[in-house]
Amino acid sequence: MWGCMKKIMLFSGILFILVLAYIAFHAIAYFSILHFFDISPRAERMLLATFIFLAASFFVATLLSHWYNNVFTRGYYFLAGSWIGLLINLVLFFVLALIVALIGSRLGID
Repeated sequence: MWGCMKKIMLFSGILFILVLAYIAFHAIAYFSILHFFDISPRAERMLLATFIFLAASFFVATLLSHWYNNVFTRGYYFLAGSWIGLLINLVLFFVLALIVALIGSRLGID
């Protein structure tokens, strides 16, 4: 009995950390775009709505692909997975750009 409960608690903890990382990656990408690019307030709201939609789309696509198997759900799941791949690369790029900017400011390069 307790062994099963330990597995459930471990799974819940790992799932919580993964969802937290997923949200953090979206937040890092969103705020990095705002920092590195000059965006108007209207475009900023549209960007936020887009990021919220894209963040939710993977979970929706996963559920839909398990309930229905058709061309739309497979395509939607593929696009949602592609977004996650793009997001990971985008965050890695912004982290690298931040590191280069910090090193440049330490060396006095603008």
